[in-house]
Amino acid sequence: MTSKNRRTVFTLTYWAMYGGVWLLSVIPIRIGQSIGRILGYVLAWALKGRVVSSLNNLRYVYGSTMSEAELLALNGRIIAHFAQMLFEAPHILGLKPGNLGRYVVFENEDALTRAAARGRGVFMLTAHFGNWEFMSAATALGLHAKNAVVVRPADFAPADRLLTTLRSRFGTEIIPKH
Repeated sequence: MTSKNRRTVFTLTYWAMYGGVWLLSVIPIRIGQSIGRILGYVLAWALKGRVVSSLNNLRYVYGSTMSEAELLALNGRIIAHFAQMLFEAPHILGLKPGNLGRYVVFENEDALTRAAARGRGVFMLTAHFGNWEFMSAATALGLHAKNAVVVRPADFAPADRLLTTLRSRFGTEIIPKH
């Protein structure tokens, strides 16, 4: 395939994926979250052999403090959470100051604004729980904060471009993890 053809395929793939994300963004958020959770539980059950890596990570972290049944249940909830995020993140496309409260609740916002007012920057470290895509967009939009996120680039170039588009929509700087 020539370089021009590759660029064309890349561009068409990106726009097809963007269209899919836009379609997901018109599903009401609560319905999308429910669909995502159900999809996640179905995937966790159907792909038991494929989720061994995350299950092994949980075994490593929790050791003997959780039974195998508890670890399997937790792993299912984690997979459901990630599937739910697939239906939440597209709503970044419609995020505005006027509707931000429908999607995000800032807790202890005054502590963050006081820290930012010192002019030395604020470092927020988050786990991979919650919706970090929304968190960075909401922080930039709702708090008018300049922020940056460290991300692992997606392996599929059109998907990486799409994720970068969503993540940087409100000015968030994207720092690729190497």
